[in-house]
Amino acid sequence: MRSLFLSLSIIAALVFTFIMPVYDGVAAEQFPVHGSMRANVEFWKSIYAKHPSTSGLIHDSSNLAVVYEVVDLRGAGSRKAKKKKIKGIKDKYQKVLTKLGRGTLPKTKLERRVYNLFGKNPTRDQFNRARDRIRFQLGQKDRFLAGLIRSGQYLDRIKTIFRSQGLPEDLAYLPHVESSFNYKAYSKFGAAGIWQFTRGTGRRYMTVDYVVDERRDPIVASRAAAQYLKENYQKLGSWPFALTAYNHGENGMLRAQREHGSFQNVFDHYDGRRFGFASKNFYASFIAARYVAKNYQNYFGAVSFDKPIPYHTVKMPGFASVKSVASFFHISSEAIQRVNPGLRPPVFQGQKHIPKGYIFRLPGGAERMAHMASAMPSSMFSAKQKRSKFYRVQRGDTAGKIARKHRVSVNELVLANGLSRRAKIYVGQNLRIPSLGEEPIMLAQNLPKKKSMGVAEIQRPEKTAQLPALQKGMKWAPSQGSFGLVAAKEGKSVVVASLKADRPQYVAISQSLPVSPEIIGPGKVKAKPVLPVAGPPEIVMAPVIPEAEALAEGESGEEPVNPYVLTGNFSVAKLKQINGHQTGKIQVETDETLGHYADWLDIPTRRIRSLNKFRYGRPIHYGQKLRIPFGKVDREEFEERRYLYHKKLVEDFYQAYTVEGEKEYKIQKGDTLWSLCHEQFDMPFWLLKQYNPGFNFNSIHPGNEIKVPVIESPDESNSSVIARVIGLDKQQSVSNMVQ
Repeated sequence: MRSLFLSLSIIAALVFTFIMPVYDGVAAEQFPVHGSMRANVEFWKSIYAKHPSTSGLIHDSSNLAVVYEVVDLRGAGSRKAKKKKIKGIKDKYQKVLTKLGRGTLPKTKLERRVYNLFGKNPTRDQFNRARDRIRFQLGQKDRFLAGLIRSGQYLDRIKTIFRSQGLPEDLAYLPHVESSFNYKAYSKFGAAGIWQFTRGTGRRYMTVDYVVDERRDPIVASRAAAQYLKENYQKLGSWPFALTAYNHGENGMLRAQREHGSFQNVFDHYDGRRFGFASKNFYASFIAARYVAKNYQNYFGAVSFDKPIPYHTVKMPGFASVKSVASFFHISSEAIQRVNPGLRPPVFQGQKHIPKGYIFRLPGGAERMAHMASAMPSSMFSAKQKRSKFYRVQRGDTAGKIARKHRVSVNELVLANGLSRRAKIYVGQNLRIPSLGEEPIMLAQNLPKKKSMGVAEIQRPEKTAQLPALQKGMKWAPSQGSFGLVAAKEGKSVVVASLKADRPQYVAISQSLPVSPEIIGPGKVKAKPVLPVAGPPEIVMAPVIPEAEALAEGESGEEPVNPYVLTGNFSVAKLKQINGHQTGKIQVETDETLGHYADWLDIPTRRIRSLNKFRYGRPIHYGQKLRIPFGKVDREEFEERRYLYHKKLVEDFYQAYTVEGEKEYKIQKGDTLWSLCHEQFDMPFWLLKQYNPGFNFNSIHPGNEIKVPVIESPDESNSSVIARVIGLDKQQSVSNMVQ
């Protein structure tokens, strides 16, 4: 009998070890998993390792052991059609739960299955509460695998960073939850990089501005994450609390800890207003991701991980253009960008220099690069950063008038701001004035959505035209106005096509311009040969833009919102001397705080509070007017910093998301600006404001109608790497759709 008992005990122990090996040993002490949390961990393991993004689970948002159905989304059609299918299935289960909640005995096979999901003798109250907790979670197996492959480039270095801080090296697996190790990851509310730091938290440890955003640099951001997690642990005393605080905030977790004591009690009972599904499940999802990543062969088989890229670092002794650095070291700007992800696109577009003091990475062998770096000429560097200029459109302005005033061509102004082919502008817009030496580029929102075998089709109601097929290395981009299409190879320029000016066209374009076009008349281009270029042909376009006088907001001829032209007043008015110091008046714009103004002015916030007689903790609101003091930073530099902050918000957002259209919404009773943005539409306020120029968001009332942009996240396709490892359908896309 005793031997039978021992045998059963051993079998039970082995079964438990097989199912939950992650809970044993030292790991269990650092990352404990309590009984009520185990169903959540198993749920997330299935999401990460079993279900790809072509399927998902309809489940109970509170009790993750209750999964109603696995939904197959293959063949469901568009994103809208998929959402409709998911809603239909949710409605089906809501009707069943409503019926069971009335006390009706289950009759159909579906009703009996749902009834049995709730254990023995479930109550009507259980069904009624479950009716309002039906949720859909998209599978992530393909996305997780793509992240696993990417992690190979950074994981060992990140583990070393955590060990050097005396932290558990397994914390290095957290980016699987946050970003799938995609350094380009960006949330709708501005969290960036593999660790998804917000701007506010990121600036505590890193440089985050228009030129450099170190949140995007996996190594620098990992050092910051180690510091932040260490501080959380020191404040909260355990890793379950510290990790949950990474998502929910340390103050929120301190409050939960004071109310409920242990993490298990917090998990079971805490119902803080913002302690929602994501916060409650953050620790459980980390445990699951960590387990799947450490045991990847059980789920994905052999995986070919990305390899680290070798590089040599040098501290920049001055400001330098990417173009000059690339030329001196005989490397491409693309190679520089790969190893310096913290440098923002304006640096590679020529708008800004690599900053002085920046720890710059040179791709290639350390010995060779170190030798070349020691010989960098002083002529490569400048003493100052390139300034960014903008101009607020006034009544009576035209694109030509603004261009002449700032000594740039109309075409450069149009390209820099993504204006329409008629160069239509509106009063209150803030146009970016292109700087000397920057490369004209087509902005992302203008890229055509349809390509076919290297031939761009120009769709018109009456006919379809085609352009010549592209050679290797070229890509398609749209043109505004009339243009000539020019190709250059080995320094020789050849006109490929000259198209009429009476309709918009698609043309091929590259980001580097080996020829300098001159406009000599409608539809004609004169090309100046420049130095020979290596590689495939490069092509440029030179549009001819008519001038249109600036329209006031709401005037006829309104066009779709141009996301790259900022609206709002970033200027300082009513300069005045107070106590011997110059001050100015500003109006609070979206997403601004006293902390922002203090940063841009290089002063403590208390000086702004004192000047405006604000008590500590008093928030400011959009549209409010206040006075700011100048000293270290003058008016012009403050305006530039302020403008670039908003410009960065817009550029970062549209790099990650597209707006597919807009819909009308009628304000309901109880709606607030916060609830509209965070609960109703899940979008930043500046974006909502951008689509409703002239609407007073400080005074919203039931019945008011607003336009709401429909946001789509581009498919994060990793089909090639996924297919070679686990043979998934190449049409499967990696998405983060969670409803």
